[in-house]
Amino acid sequence: DLHTFPTRRASDLGGGEVAEVALAFNEMTEALEQRSSELEKAVSELRDTNRSLRRARDGLDRAERLASVGSLAAGVAHEVGNPMGALLAFLDLAKRDTELGDKTRKHLDRASEQGSRVREILGQLLDFSRPPRSVRMPLDLAAVAHQTLGLVRAQSRYENVKLEVDADEVLAKAVGDESVVAQILLNLMLNACDAALESSEPPHVKVTMRSAPLVVRRGDEGVRGATRKSMDGIECEVADNGPGVRSEDRERIFDPFFTTKDPGVGTGLGLANAQQLAEELGGVVELKRVSPLAGAAFALRLPVEVPGSAEVRGAN
Repeated sequence: DLHTFPTRRASDLGGGEVAEVALAFNEMTEALEQRSSELEKAVSELRDTNRSLRRARDGLDRAERLASVGSLAAGVAHEVGNPMGALLAFLDLAKRDTELGDKTRKHLDRASEQGSRVREILGQLLDFSRPPRSVRMPLDLAAVAHQTLGLVRAQSRYENVKLEVDADEVLAKAVGDESVVAQILLNLMLNACDAALESSEPPHVKVTMRSAPLVVRRGDEGVRGATRKSMDGIECEVADNGPGVRSEDRERIFDPFFTTKDPGVGTGLGLANAQQLAEELGGVVELKRVSPLAGAAFALRLPVEVPGSAEVRGAN
């Protein structure tokens, strides 16, 4: 921090040269104080500019990585997709042989399962390289979240996970594509349930919907909608009581192919896809700094509908 000059002034009650010296001293002090204030303001502006430049650089680095992955995905899908489809077809024909032994049939079943997994990964790569064109329209984010949560509850793997929902009583409509939003939320909820199952405590996932600023600035996080004069977004936060995200992984969590799951379990494309789809809708998916359940908390924020206006607040 810059040195703050004293605000004392010399007394000019004396006469003659003493008064002149006091007046000159006071003028110099005022000039130094003004200069100090200007320098402090300039330093503050430089710090803000440096932060903005760092964010812009990080964004460009990420965009470059995504572009590389997109090119790779298109090439891989073209070169591998068709042969993999043919391989699965031949495996299916082989399994129809009535003279196969049980052991051989099991081997073919496992080969088909692994081939289907490769085809699924190829599909995710295609989704990542060519995100679907979305249709933006007003939607009830809370209703979509409840429907998606129903799909999660139906899976026996998560029957012991406590699934909790909390929503503001009065919640404006968001703007987005319902099918795309459901895809994003399903990814976040499944990840949260998987993380909660790793907890030493009873697994717990909490889904919270509230009004929120579409772009969260420093100091905004944790602020309820009623305390902000203007909310341009609707947020669905998905929190779990799992082990959380390590500090060294926070900057990489949305990178394609980065995963904290065991090898062969996760592809590392789910969060990258979710973030890209949200951006396609004019929204954002991000990892929050603070989680209400002490694990990880991810948030999907979408632009809020502005009644009576053709414009969507916060949309690109």
